[in-house]
Amino acid sequence: MSRESTDPAIQTMKVLVAYATVFGSTRAIAERIATRISTASSGDYTTTVLPVDAQPPPNLSDYDALIIGSCIHGQKWIRPARMFIKSHAKQLREDAKPTWVFSVGVPELKPKWGGGKEKTKVEKQLRKHVSFQGHELLNGDWEEENTPPVTFCCFKFRRSIDFGDYRE
Repeated sequence: MSRESTDPAIQTMKVLVAYATVFGSTRAIAERIATRISTASSGDYTTTVLPVDAQPPPNLSDYDALIIGSCIHGQKWIRPARMFIKSHAKQLREDAKPTWVFSVGVPELKPKWGGGKEKTKVEKQLRKHVSFQGHELLNGDWEEENTPPVTFCCFKFRRSIDFGDYRE
């Protein structure tokens, strides 16, 4: 494992929190995760927060643990996140390190729609490319102005739209 300090008594683990977002909700959640880790660890962990399409791309070998997240559109991660996982799949398998994933959607609304299978579908898709210790489906921010017209009409027809910020 890489360590920031050359003093063996001081071992700081480096954690990458990588995310893919469209409207910023997932970025805000990634930043909050990083802050919570740094605050709770009393300096034992340092976190880096980067979009999955950062240039230059992050070198995963530089980190001791990974947290990767994406918003969900159409019951799957958005393309930049899927491409990140696929392009790093070999390294994620061969240089296995603790990895967690998170997805951002609107699970609070799913019971109204008779759904709620997003988490299982996303996990199945991700496990084709990466092993991970855990996956959380988190509530995001769903605003009317960010909703495609077709989606808006579909949910309006079903009378099941409750726009708002559902992040905890």
